[in-house]
Amino acid sequence: MLPEWIHLSKHTVQMGLVLTLLIGVFIARRAMLHVYFRKKGERIRDHFVVTITQVAYLIAGVLLFFMLLLLFRVNIREFLTSMSLVAAALALVFKDYVSNALNGMIFMFSDTFTVGDLVRIGNHKGRIEGINLLNVQLRTDNDELVLIANNLVLQLVTVNYSKGSYHTIMVEFSVPASRVPELEGLEAEIRRDVQLITGPLPGDADWLQVREIREGHAYCAWHLRMPRPDDVTEREVRQRVWKKIARFD
Repeated sequence: MLPEWIHLSKHTVQMGLVLTLLIGVFIARRAMLHVYFRKKGERIRDHFVVTITQVAYLIAGVLLFFMLLLLFRVNIREFLTSMSLVAAALALVFKDYVSNALNGMIFMFSDTFTVGDLVRIGNHKGRIEGINLLNVQLRTDNDELVLIANNLVLQLVTVNYSKGSYHTIMVEFSVPASRVPELEGLEAEIRRDVQLITGPLPGDADWLQVREIREGHAYCAWHLRMPRPDDVTEREVRQRVWKKIARFD
């Protein structure tokens, strides 16, 4: 049997190694963010910053767990062997959480969308306030915070209005089919009212479309193409358009 001081020395080396790795994680995070901010020219908290921070904390958490095992003199090899079956069972139970976390990392490293983008995910439209390993946080026009699981985001149709060369506002409504011939006049009235907010519009900037006539109703959509997203202007435009449609009905 080896002398006790040799075991202590080995234990000390292991503790030192884990501590070094822990410090190295945060140094690496700081260095990566420093380079990134210099490249960007400003300090911004976008999806890359969020991803690097969360990954660093995740690795740090794992290292701290192993440090606790070493602190209580638990044999890590034996611990991992004994926990392998438990880990397999936990993986089955928490597979949705693991899948969410993996998809969250994909979103945070990809350029699909980032914090501050104006997007539509399924039926929810708003600005992204945060992306983490579990969900995407969306702030709607009604100031509601919607949390959408990362797995669900992949299954829903996602539109990123901030990535395009222009932003389109769309207002959907229905009128009796008998009033379809009057829609041209409604379109002209909407255009006049909207220009009070936006200023003069090019000829192809707005249009009214009859999508479908069914069961005595015409289902329509009015569109306005804007050079860039503007929450305040969009809210005012929608209010004007809805007032015109309400008077038309």
